[in-house]
Amino acid sequence: MRKNILLTIAILFLTGCTYDYGLKLATSRLDNNDICYHSMEEIHYQKVPFNDEVNFFIDTKSPAYNFSSGKSYFKAFELPDSNEKLAIEIKSYFIGDVLYPVITILNSKYTVTRTVEQPIIKYVPPVWSRGYIGGIIIFKPELDEKYFIIHTSDKYIGDHLTSNLQGYTYSDGKSSFIVPSLSTKYNFSPIGRVSLLLTYSKSG
Repeated sequence: MRKNILLTIAILFLTGCTYDYGLKLATSRLDNNDICYHSMEEIHYQKVPFNDEVNFFIDTKSPAYNFSSGKSYFKAFELPDSNEKLAIEIKSYFIGDVLYPVITILNSKYTVTRTVEQPIIKYVPPVWSRGYIGGIIIFKPELDEKYFIIHTSDKYIGDHLTSNLQGYTYSDGKSSFIVPSLSTKYNFSPIGRVSLLLTYSKSG
């Protein structure tokens, strides 16, 4: 009996959180969502605290905008004034599906300086802990970068990644059992849970 309980607990950890936002519903609501802003200057930008993690959801209650990469829900932020080069670490967490983050960066006059469509440098599978995809973006003072918007792109919505976990044998010293191999597909969604952390750039 104890062995069966341990096996059940192990499989629950391995499969991670299975809460499903509902990709089809979220995409349908996005398609029918009215655009509240017609220029980036109209958008409300939240100030980012330094060295203090900010957690938030981008969901069907978030505003939407027609970006160059397509219509998307978003969250917008304002950088603090600084003489040092700043960087943000972005993590988009797996909660059933996952939002693939795209970052549009603007200068102090609300002109787009660049759009970072592939900031991903780290992938933590949702196995033993809360998994995420994430990356670090370094802002360019020479471009007067002051604002940034986190959203996604049409080309990612509905695409997916697959997480593979190799099976292994677990032993508690008295008994052992086999944890089977697992392969799980995660869809890229227009909504998700995201965190960001603003720090000084280590690259100087």
